[in-house]
Amino acid sequence: MKKIFALSIFTLFLVSCSNDSESDLMEKAPDNNENPIDTSGKVTFTKDILPLIQSKCSSCHVSGGSESNYTVYNTARNSASTIVNRINRTQGSGGFMPEGRSKLSTAELALFDQWITDGKLE
Repeated sequence: MKKIFALSIFTLFLVSCSNDSESDLMEKAPDNNENPIDTSGKVTFTKDILPLIQSKCSSCHVSGGSESNYTVYNTARNSASTIVNRINRTQGSGGFMPEGRSKLSTAELALFDQWITDGKLE
């Protein structure tokens, strides 16, 4: 009798979970109205970071500018920690970048972090 009861409980447990779809079981990521950035492969300067620098930082950080030229791989690679520190600061605080512009999206910030994690590949 105990075996039948235990088997019944086990069967009930299995059946109770059978209607849950995978999407119901997965935690839904918050929607921050951001365009997702593909980080499935290794993040590289040329493919991922340079386009961000060109679109978000080029008003100051370009060749001939008064600030460091982060469109050059070696300059960006050597300054990666500083760049990440400054773009992660609170908007409006001292040293925040990009100065006078909106904070980078969470996905864009993560891309810089992943670039460093991946070894600051060119």
